[in-house]
Amino acid sequence: MGSRYRKALYLQYTDGTFAELEPRTPEWEHLGVLGPVIHAEVCDTIVVIFKNNAGDLGYLMHPHGVFYEKDSKGAGYNDGTSDAGDVIPPGERHTYVWPVPPRAGPGPNDQSPIPCRSSKRRRT
Repeated sequence: MGSRYRKALYLQYTDGTFAELEPRTPEWEHLGVLGPVIHAEVCDTIVVIFKNNAGDLGYLMHPHGVFYEKDSKGAGYNDGTSDAGDVIPPGERHTYVWPVPPRAGPGPNDQSPIPCRSSKRRRT
């Protein structure tokens, strides 16, 4: 390990211009540097407009518990192809679209809600 550690923050903006940060409500301030919480219900479609302001590294998002097409997976396939959602270069944008399937909701013995996570990854 070196003496320099790079970090990227995932921030929420008020709209797709990325000009004004969305204020974090007191109930979510405890998250500190963690990215925004994405809330959805069964049969919703989550749309995330992602812009990489991180400088010189590519970043992406990868969802768990939802459906996605290849260009919204947020990870490369080992098939020799490259898609827009594989890695977002610095200064670029990508729109991720994630439908929330019925299987993502609570089952007969589950509590509501069912938490899922998204992975944030860096590609050099």
